Amino acid sequence: MPLSTSRDAPRFTHKQPEEVRRFLHRMETLFELAGITGESDKKKRILEYVDAQTEKEWRGCDNFGDEGTWADFVKEIKDSYPEAADDEGSIAGLDQICREHARLGQGHTSELHSLIRKFKAEAKKLKEIIGNGVIVDKFLSCLTPAFADLVQDRLLTKFGHYKDETRKRHKDNQYDLVEVLGTVSALIDETPRRGEGREFERSTTREMTTAPTRVKLEQPEAEEKLAHLQDGVMAINKELTSMRSFMQTMTNELRNTSQFVNANRSNNGPRIDGSAPALPSSSQVGKGCFHCWELGHRVAECEHMNSQVKEGALIYVDGRPRLPNGDPIPREPANISPRNRVNKLREQTVASFYGWAEDKTSENKSFSIYTNSVRDTRDDLLERINQGTSQKSGNDEKLEKLYEIVAGLVNTRSSANQNEVQQRNEKDF
Repeated sequence: MPLSTSRDAPRFTHKQPEEVRRFLHRMETLFELAGITGESDKKKRILEYVDAQTEKEWRGCDNFGDEGTWADFVKEIKDSYPEAADDEGSIAGLDQICREHARLGQGHTSELHSLIRKFKAEAKKLKEIIGNGVIVDKFLSCLTPAFADLVQDRLLTKFGHYKDETRKRHKDNQYDLVEVLGTVSALIDETPRRGEGREFERSTTREMTTAPTRVKLEQPEAEEKLAHLQDGVMAINKELTSMRSFMQTMTNELRNTSQFVNANRSNNGPRIDGSAPALPSSSQVGKGCFHCWELGHRVAECEHMNSQVKEGALIYVDGRPRLPNGDPIPREPANISPRNRVNKLREQTVASFYGWAEDKTSENKSFSIYTNSVRDTRDDLLERINQGTSQKSGNDEKLEKLYEIVAGLVNTRSSANQNEVQQRNEKDF
């Protein structure tokens, strides 16, 4: 007996269950040559030539112990591997071959030869179980639709229609498996080799005056189908090229529009809808400042903030900018930057200190129709004069003169107040 670790020793692994019958046959031969006849010895020695998982499984067989014979042990092993039923064949095995060799075209030379060998061997065991038509359909299902149509066209040309007087076959059993396999083998031999592949592709796209290929001479239908496929591929390529060009154009236009908007938009100005402009993100070229909303620097490097701190408009509390009273920078109005909010708040504070602040309650007060100020007692006097004037007679000139004198005094006082305020403002500045 050869050592289990030698190169020539038979080996079996659970990953190849279809090899179990062949492995058992070789072990039977080795046992006979080595003179090993004891059934217990055979069971123990055979476990040396299998992998660990298989050894564990075979030790659990019912006939592995002393109560079971070697023949019963071998039969139990064969029955537990349905993939290895090579003597009888199975439809499952045929389907497995079809799954392993699916969608093969005329150019898959080695795969097609492998399919023919395996399929012929398995179909030979099933010829008494399933009909020839079913086997032929299974074989044709392994081919691509184009290659299967080419095979059927060649069968029709070579053997004729199934309804011909010489054939008289059923529509579900038109051709024998031998005829189909022979036709496929002939088409494989017609496939251009490596040196002829480029010439074959060129000849199919040239005019009819060029040297025709063998496929073109023997099968015009296949040549026509190939030409249609090539036309379809060319049309698809043109559409893809047009779509790529359109997408590239749209991308360039979008990029140009974005650059134009960014170049002409004010960073501190409100948007059309009145909302705040988008804050600069760290992913932009030149990181933006969240205090002045200008690009090219960050908050820690903002000259505007440093200037406001030096002027006393801002102070630092725990490393954060705050108003002089310790309050945070207001969030409103949201359509201007924090820098402009601080400046606006500062202007309001200065105006309030000098008495220039607008009277917020003036919105609820009525204004004079005679002067640009809030309504006062002078308006009441003028209204009473107007009422008296409307009731006076045409000869009453005293009231009219009095009205003109009072109106002149009111306008003079209003002008004097405005001049005084203007002079005071110019003096303070």
